[in-house]
Amino acid sequence: MSKRLWLTLLIAILGLVVGFGAGGYIVHNRVLRTVENIPASPIIVGTEYRSQDNELVFSVLNPGPTPLQLVDYSVTFAPGKETEQKSYYISHVPLGVTIQPFTVAVAVIKLKKEAKPLAVGDVVTTSLFYTHPLSQDLYSVIHPYTYERAQEQEKESKGGNQ
Repeated sequence: MSKRLWLTLLIAILGLVVGFGAGGYIVHNRVLRTVENIPASPIIVGTEYRSQDNELVFSVLNPGPTPLQLVDYSVTFAPGKETEQKSYYISHVPLGVTIQPFTVAVAVIKLKKEAKPLAVGDVVTTSLFYTHPLSQDLYSVIHPYTYERAQEQEKESKGGNQ
């Protein structure tokens, strides 16, 4: 009788181990599939101002497993204390940049054509509008950029070395 008892206990323990293993595998795959379908938001990892072209160059990271399409952008300019330029707003300028999964893409944001180059303290707030392949919705990321004195000094030192 003790042999039957040990055999029954062994089968029960093996059943539990196999059940937990199969259940863990199924849950892991479902969670993985769910996470893959969550729309990732692009992350702006760097911004550079090119005064000669009066444009901002954004380095945009796609942290998700599906490609994102940057459709267009809008820009709001707020003058700082050292500029006489008036504030302005540019709306929905086509961009058309695709960011592949887990990569960084470059997006060039052109400021107003007649505008003077940025002065220290000027703030440019850019809204990037993007789509996700699993949704019909339009999403946005808003990024404020303030032109600072350190950038002005860098520009002067580069100009002096040439």
